[in-house]
Amino acid sequence: VSSTLLKKHKSQNKKVAMEAFSLTDRKERLRRKIEKRLKPKNTSTHSLSDGEWNSVVMQLSKMSEPQDKIDLINTLAAVDSKALPELVIKLLKDKNNDVRLAAIELLNGKEQGDILKCVEYALDDPDENVREMAVILLSDAKEPRRYAPLLTKGAGDTSEDVRASVFDVLEEQPVSVKIEVFAESIN
Repeated sequence: VSSTLLKKHKSQNKKVAMEAFSLTDRKERLRRKIEKRLKPKNTSTHSLSDGEWNSVVMQLSKMSEPQDKIDLINTLAAVDSKALPELVIKLLKDKNNDVRLAAIELLNGKEQGDILKCVEYALDDPDENVREMAVILLSDAKEPRRYAPLLTKGAGDTSEDVRASVFDVLEEQPVSVKIEVFAESIN
């Protein structure tokens, strides 16, 4: 009986510890999961000329090896362009989970283009890490009318980590967004 109680107590402690993760902790945990595949990112951003951009897109379309794609995606870490989300949507259609995860991670800290469209697409991804990163990207979103339904969708996800990320993101949101997501989630 005592070993059963001890196992139950350890299980409860683990659950409480998981629930105690803040949004920052979740971002860091997710980054650790993918750091083997991604190089550290440069914090400064720049733009590419149309020719350079077209060259990158062409190279990506010709690559077949996932690691080659990931390496090229990593070179875009310092680029913030309105065309970036369009490229990410294409990459989110890749068969390889690691490529899709690198693609959605590429949007972290970016401000140009329709990032919410990428998040919406990524929330249907078969890989829970891609979906979790998509939810985390919503923490910086500025359009409540557009991102509240995405948080609601994430709240109904099959992954406990994705759902927990939604509620972590909600902590920083206006009350109106919290009410909308809670009401829809209860329904």
